[in-house]
Amino acid sequence: MKEVFEKAILTYGQTAQEDVAIEEMSELIKAICKMRRAGVNEKPAAMDAIVDEIADVSIMMEQLCMMYECFDAVENRRQYKVRRLANRLKEAPACSK
Repeated sequence: MKEVFEKAILTYGQTAQEDVAIEEMSELIKAICKMRRAGVNEKPAAMDAIVDEIADVSIMMEQLCMMYECFDAVENRRQYKVRRLANRLKEAPACSK
């Protein structure tokens, strides 16, 4: 996969790939909004759209990490934020859906 992502960055350029990342994140937001409004019969298609958009966003996030050379920094920050969330959850009351 790394080779494909590197080729995409070299072929289309960093600015274009940043724009694609922004577009894909926007499409994920839109898919989540549609899922929240979906009726029972619309849920399967809405879920398929969410899966597609999460895949697209994850591909673009990897390319962003490559372009900014920040894999380790992102992973360290991610671990910090997960620990912080775990600590907050210890103190938080459960909410109902």
